Amino acid sequence: MRWPDTYAWRVSRSIPAASQANGRELLLAASLAGLVSLLLVAVVPQGGDLAAHLYRTLLVRHAVLVWDNLWFAGQYPLFSYSLLYYLAASVVGNAVLGVASLVLAAVLFASVTMREWGSAARWPARSFAVLATGQSRSRLASARSRSSSSCLL
Repeated sequence: MRWPDTYAWRVSRSIPAASQANGRELLLAASLAGLVSLLLVAVVPQGGDLAAHLYRTLLVRHAVLVWDNLWFAGQYPLFSYSLLYYLAASVVGNAVLGVASLVLAAVLFASVTMREWGSAARWPARSFAVLATGQSRSRLASARSRSSSSCLL
């Protein structure tokens, strides 16, 4: 028995191929972001706020959640930067959480752009995966965001 050659049949037959291509692109974006961010963690000197993040992570590990007098004039460890970051960083560590968040951001960006623009979004997704991993400096960060968004246009 031969299946009917209708438009709906052809579209339904092409969905697995499209989803496989999107899956490969998501895996590529995750791999690129993971490799570049691990390389940067290993090679590049740490950022200026690292001491503050490590200290606040240490406070959360020792259950100092509400107030700390030892950082400048005092501060709220959980409420200064993020409610969720230091809880997660106290479990897995700052570097692991940073790499995982970059990989997740690259996968989500690739997923949204591939769903919206299809194969035209491959290079923007790849460039976002690589460029989002760098440390943000004002001019460099704005140039990276402009280059990633201009790839979509």
